[in-house]
Amino acid sequence: MLRDRFKEFARDTESIGQERVAVVNEVCDRLISSGHSDAAVIAEWKDTINELWADLLEMIDTRTQMLAASYELFKFYNDCKELLERIRVSLYRSCHHIIHLRTMPSLCISFTGCSSSAVTFLTKCSV
Repeated sequence: MLRDRFKEFARDTESIGQERVAVVNEVCDRLISSGHSDAAVIAEWKDTINELWADLLEMIDTRTQMLAASYELFKFYNDCKELLERIRVSLYRSCHHIIHLRTMPSLCISFTGCSSSAVTFLTKCSV
């Protein structure tokens, strides 16, 4: 959602901003070519505006890349969380299956507490 909103913002900013910068550049060029008394100052301002516009476009690009990287990291963490839950469920089922086979429920009575240590679990529940 955030990436989509930023894409829309970037698209709108680039299109509207480019139009506005082009208009400013055209006005500056006309003033300079007409021999305005402050032509040097106008040229400096024009350069400053173009530099700021380029900086803004670069920042938008950087932010787009950062959002993409953040999304990938978020996705990775969620995938890891899901995989960890699958492993826990699998270990839980394995423990109960082994208990059933051995008919010795006392080996894994504290299984709910051993989810933090797979080694403890495997030691208690291995055949």
